[in-house]
Amino acid sequence: MRRDAQKDPDVFPDALRAKELINQVDRKLVKQTVMTSVYGVTYSGARDQIKRRLKERGITEDSDIFGCSCYAAKVTLTALGEMFEAARSIMNWLGDCAKIIASENEPVRWTTPLGLPVVQPYRKLGTRSIKTSLQVLILQKETDKVTLLIFVARFCFGNQDSIIFTLTSSLC
Repeated sequence: MRRDAQKDPDVFPDALRAKELINQVDRKLVKQTVMTSVYGVTYSGARDQIKRRLKERGITEDSDIFGCSCYAAKVTLTALGEMFEAARSIMNWLGDCAKIIASENEPVRWTTPLGLPVVQPYRKLGTRSIKTSLQVLILQKETDKVTLLIFVARFCFGNQDSIIFTLTSSLC
């Protein structure tokens, strides 16, 4: 951001925003964005989080606050991407493994370093209707099929963290 603030505003439009934010950037401004990045915070989510912090600081002009929050979100997410490139790579690999395992109709399973087994069987739900004289009951039951879309979505948006947390806690 310091480098951006020194650039020519005619060539680099974010230079003015960088100058305005240079004394605003601290732990509180970016903490929520950093903490939610592991859960997949989006650019618009990060922008809104930073925008709220800037409003708390008294920046009131909507055009300024929106432009500054856009710029700060972009810089923050770029920095996080650079810092945690290896971790993201591992999480993507775990997601790819989950897709392959689910395509074989198998649940993801692993053993923690402490020897505890973990199984994640996201099965497709089947429904069955039972008509009675008073009502129609709809029952749901797990089938033998692993549902690929739900399985991968659940795995990719939370369970990679579970694996990381499990490994971390077992090492402590």
